[in-house]
Amino acid sequence: MTPTSHLIQPDALVLWRTLSDFARELGEAGLPVPCRRDPDPFVSEEDEERDAAAGYCLAACPLVQLCGAYADAQGETWGVYGGRDRTTQAQGRSSSRREQVAA
Repeated sequence: MTPTSHLIQPDALVLWRTLSDFARELGEAGLPVPCRRDPDPFVSEEDEERDAAAGYCLAACPLVQLCGAYADAQGETWGVYGGRDRTTQAQGRSSSRREQVAA
């Protein structure tokens, strides 16, 4: 799940590069961030897997705020970023389920 710079919104590009650099540095120090350790749950088709990934991210990721800022700037609409499932209703997440998670 690595976007290329031609796909990233200009306002999000600096955030993406900073996020990637910090994540790489943490990994090199033996402290990989959750989405790099096991990325599948963060982009799963299953609501429950993404919900679990979001909770784990909130509890264990030191980059959660930077990741959320990137996702906001980029307008991400699929997967978990910054401890929040960004998957939209049109892409498979029911609005009632999304509201339950947000509460």
